[in-house]
Amino acid sequence: MAARIDLQGRAADAPDMEVQAQAAMSILAMTVQGAHDAMERANVKALSGDASPAAQADVILELSSAAQRLVSSP
Repeated sequence: MAARIDLQGRAADAPDMEVQAQAAMSILAMTVQGAHDAMERANVKALSGDASPAAQADVILELSSAAQRLVSSP
């Protein structure tokens, strides 16, 4: 005779899952806030009137690193 599968397992531990969800949401919020802050700093630099190639390169680099951090976040 084949072994029977018992489908009446224990219920998921909802409070632990809630804590994990809140921690993940907090990390995501901090990551998005960091990217937003980088965009604001880049915008201020872009509008500062310094149109030198070095200043433009700084803005591009700052936006690029913010995007990279946002995409590679857990």
